[in-house]
Amino acid sequence: MKRFHRIALALTLFLAAGIAGVLLSQNGLSQNQRRSQTRDAPNPSAPAPAPAASAQAQPEAQPQQPGAPANQPAPESQATLPAQNAQKAGFTTCLAALDASTREMLPESAYSAATTWNNQGADGSSFVTVLSIERPQTAAILTVSPSKSGGCDTSSAAVAYFLDSCIAVREARLQGWKLVWETKTLLGYQAPDSHIAYLMPSGNGCTVIETRVKFGAAVPERN
Repeated sequence: MKRFHRIALALTLFLAAGIAGVLLSQNGLSQNQRRSQTRDAPNPSAPAPAPAASAQAQPEAQPQQPGAPANQPAPESQATLPAQNAQKAGFTTCLAALDASTREMLPESAYSAATTWNNQGADGSSFVTVLSIERPQTAAILTVSPSKSGGCDTSSAAVAYFLDSCIAVREARLQGWKLVWETKTLLGYQAPDSHIAYLMPSGNGCTVIETRVKFGAAVPERN
């Protein structure tokens, strides 16, 4: 009889622990939403050195197009993964700005995306995307927000490490860029289109932090 009571007590504790874990997960999801996906990157409109949430979803693989070989860039007509997630979440006003800014950050390489939004009103809040880019290995983060003026503000930062020295990286990748900031830690170079890359010597290599900021991007008129 005592053995029976011990078994019953153990089962009760096990079930209680399982319920607590589910409730904790559900409570996290009630604050915001996050989705991870993976697919091959589209061809970007311009080359670039190649990315907050309380809950995560399981990674979701992007299906291949019928008849298309594996590991090929998606067509330009297909929305980026962050834009697909945003549309499902109801983040539509700045959808075009999100899709365009994502393409600017993507080289011709496979990537994954994790997105976070306000599930109490996605279209009126910031939409955050974290990108994991395979080649060159890059981590990037992009935030797109509707502005009070009625446009869209975008801000992004991409971090990549190169085995070459910062001098070699500058000569190979930043031809035509202008030195605009110099400190003991960072060298800032401005591109012809005005976005900036910061070079930081790291051991024998170089860490590149590329930033892009746009304020009040126009919102396409709705029919």
